Amino acid sequence: MTTTKARRICLLATFTLFTSACGSGEPDSESNPDLRDPATLAQFATLSKYKIEERLRDPSSAIYRSVKIYEHPNSDGGVVFCGEVNARNGFGGMVGFERFVAHPTTAALESMGPAEFQSGWNKFCASSRFIETAAWF
Repeated sequence: MTTTKARRICLLATFTLFTSACGSGEPDSESNPDLRDPATLAQFATLSKYKIEERLRDPSSAIYRSVKIYEHPNSDGGVVFCGEVNARNGFGGMVGFERFVAHPTTAALESMGPAEFQSGWNKFCASSRFIETAAWF
């Protein structure tokens, strides 16, 4: 299997995880977190950052910008984070900002497969689902 094909399969699997239903989709006041609660968002952000940084060569050099929070009712926690990340490569140079879609259980970077990533970005980072900007991310 070629590296490109393996990356596409990995990216598709990641987006499948994003879209998998977590229950019936009906609001449940006992298990549905308050998506505007700062403590809840901070917890989800920490987990999402960890998932992004798992995919980077030098996670400690990660710089984030333009991070926004979007509602996604079929995901664990009900939110996804969309933004850009820059980090060092194996030679010590910064690779440049690339888009990401992250969630407390998985993350996808644009470099994993630009065409497939774009369809996921369009789906998860739609302006109609915007909650707030995460300047603190």
